Amino acid sequence: MFWATVKLLLMTSVTASKNLSTIYCEGEADINEEKVFKEIIEKLKCLMSNRAVVMKSFDSKMAAFKNELLGKESSTYFIFCNAHFVLGLSTAASVAAKVVEDEFKTTGSKLGRDASSSFNAFSNSVETASNRIIRLTSEVLGPRGDEKSGCRQEWLAFLSSQGKKSTFSSFRSNRFNNLFQSATALLHHKDDIIKFLNEYVSSSNLKLENILLDLKDSRILSFIFALSFFHELFTEPYWKLLNSTEPYSRFPKYVQLMESTLQSWISPDFDLFSAVPVFSNFGATCALVFSRLKAAECKQEHIILSIKKIAEQFWIVLKRQLSDFQEGGVFWRRKFKTSWILVL
Repeated sequence: MFWATVKLLLMTSVTASKNLSTIYCEGEADINEEKVFKEIIEKLKCLMSNRAVVMKSFDSKMAAFKNELLGKESSTYFIFCNAHFVLGLSTAASVAAKVVEDEFKTTGSKLGRDASSSFNAFSNSVETASNRIIRLTSEVLGPRGDEKSGCRQEWLAFLSSQGKKSTFSSFRSNRFNNLFQSATALLHHKDDIIKFLNEYVSSSNLKLENILLDLKDSRILSFIFALSFFHELFTEPYWKLLNSTEPYSRFPKYVQLMESTLQSWISPDFDLFSAVPVFSNFGATCALVFSRLKAAECKQEHIILSIKKIAEQFWIVLKRQLSDFQEGGVFWRRKFKTSWILVL
């Protein structure tokens, strides 16, 4: 299956290039189609990859095919898939959650449901409290969730009676950005969830009790706010950039902005209320972000700690995955055409 997939990717890429040469030469008897095909392959300067094992092998096979066809070495650059950068940020946020929660536990009691004897059977769980509450609320209140323990329809009816709509999405959809989106939805609905579970839900269960206990812990909520902060000011602007018509050649400029923004948030002089979106042309209104600070009801020092730890982990991912666009990288101040990029 592995090699079959690699072979299919290579065949698809070569076939697409041949089809382009055929279209270009259609009705032009004096143009050599094979020559045009070779020119297309030679001008293929970049391939985009997610660095998974299949794509790594494809990159290697494509480069070898190109060199054999042309009879000479021809430079090919392999750019990391920018959507997968957000997936790396999600993983980094989970690493930061572990660091922050360990620090919280050394200076206080266990977090959320872990302090309750009702959940002693789950004491060995390796999942962080912040990831847990995000996952559980999405499962029981979001679409395509847990039909057995969830209460999606009751939740929607409750919100409708309040003149509101649910902002939860499926935790299984958009795996790149859903941790941050779901944290924002959780913070937005915090008071609604507490009222719903305490007064309106027809029957409780361990998942619902877990949610209530976690929502009562301001330390967990401080990290949830930090995730929402990054959603509005960093990951969502980045996601909008990826879905925009902005020329790919300008991407290094945006990487620079991400670098400087993370540096400012890691800095000892970081001021929470002076923070602005990483990209001014793809950002949210900061007023919306800080209105959630009141809803979170957390200590500001806990929020700042959480933001700094996430920013530190984001910095590591940025330096590793987008190194081609940073100072000294292949595309640092280099002019290249969007048409050079083959996105698979």
